[in-house]
Amino acid sequence: MSVTITQEIVEAWISGALTTESRLQIIAESTAASTIANFLGTDQSDPGATGSNIYSDPKNLPTAVASILNRSQNKANFHPASQTPEVVAQRYADYITEIDRIPFMSLQKNDQHKQAYNSSNYNVLIDNIVSLYDGVSQQDKNQIKESIANLAKSVFTETKSEVWTNLFSQATLNYVSATDIKLYIYYTTLYMRHEDKGKDGVSDHQEYTVNRVEYKVLTEMIGHYAQQLAKLDKKNIDDWTGESSTPEKAGYKLCFNVEPVV
Repeated sequence: MSVTITQEIVEAWISGALTTESRLQIIAESTAASTIANFLGTDQSDPGATGSNIYSDPKNLPTAVASILNRSQNKANFHPASQTPEVVAQRYADYITEIDRIPFMSLQKNDQHKQAYNSSNYNVLIDNIVSLYDGVSQQDKNQIKESIANLAKSVFTETKSEVWTNLFSQATLNYVSATDIKLYIYYTTLYMRHEDKGKDGVSDHQEYTVNRVEYKVLTEMIGHYAQQLAKLDKKNIDDWTGESSTPEKAGYKLCFNVEPVV
């Protein structure tokens, strides 16, 4: 599901002139969106690395991928850490389209799961989403679940009336194996039904759609085009996770206890 990479394609992508059509699912219009990014594995990037060395030295791959992802987010003007949930929702489609245009990402999976659940325990919903992650250890699934629960602080506390939709997204860079780096982007549309206007709670019945996108990072191609990629702004993993995540609501405590994935 990858395309042939040429120097012309790489240079067009860096300059912003590459405009291939997105292969991803159309996103339902949402009221607001919250996102979180996390990193699985150990980052041994040299913090002093500059220029082409960021992309040619395999140990710097986490920084290289973070810098590449940052380029796409800038192109979409997508900055969850500093934008309102309403603006993030408006720009999310452009964001995933720009991610899909990255020449160094080979699309491995692109599917959609629609489900409904009847429970007042949000662990049920979150476990269902986490169960869709393939090739991720139990420990890492629990880390992902904690991330989703943190998103709940902004998703589940909205006080819209009647029926409304909220999109939340997890972008996970899986670097547990340096020879098989994966990027997962799972974005979930929740169709929430509130019990009463202004009440900080929702009814038991929920419907949701999970869009699951997985990419293999083409590490050899990153090294091959290191000279061209050296033009990008440098971002490390902490920069990427911080700038790609919606801030938690200060002082808010979840209305449920986060339980480990079983």
